[in-house]
Amino acid sequence: MNLLPPLRHQGMMDKSEANALTRLHAGDAHAFTRLMLDHADRLVRAAFMLCGDEALAHDLTQETFCRALAAAHEFRGDSRLYTWLYGILRRVCLERLRRDRRRSHLLQTYPPTLPVPPGPEETWRSDHGNAGLLKAVNELPVAQREIVRLRFVEEMKLAEIATVLNIPKGTVKSRLHNALAALRTRVSLAKPAHGEDPGEES
Repeated sequence: MNLLPPLRHQGMMDKSEANALTRLHAGDAHAFTRLMLDHADRLVRAAFMLCGDEALAHDLTQETFCRALAAAHEFRGDSRLYTWLYGILRRVCLERLRRDRRRSHLLQTYPPTLPVPPGPEETWRSDHGNAGLLKAVNELPVAQREIVRLRFVEEMKLAEIATVLNIPKGTVKSRLHNALAALRTRVSLAKPAHGEDPGEES
């Protein structure tokens, strides 16, 4: 008998994810295996970007899935499954860095500098080399840099970023706006013709 209350809202989950979550709540082992298969590669890449170590990235991903399995009954579907998993991964990574003195210096610049372009927007790519843009992104304050990475590398919506970082959506928008303004100043990014930041949502 399933004693969990019915899902009252699905947030940004689609129907297939909502069905998967229902099966997870029911203790369906196959549903959890499917969750791992669907998201493992992306989580490993995200973990590597957070810690900069390939072996550690795999360990962090495994620990993330272990925690997700233990906490699946607590998740109510107020974000996409990947967003939920990423939030667990981020916490696991921070905890590991705090425990590991060899990597404690990373906490001073967490998240580490970006090794890949921060987004697909043509505005950001048109007349500017990736190297200059990445340098500018990596010089942003840590809080702004993380917002940029979540928005343009992980391609999360502002509400999802707010969920992952546990901050108001307005704070996310403010940090993103300030980050983009700083980047435009540093690399002369042209403002889109319609007057909106590349990070804004309709």
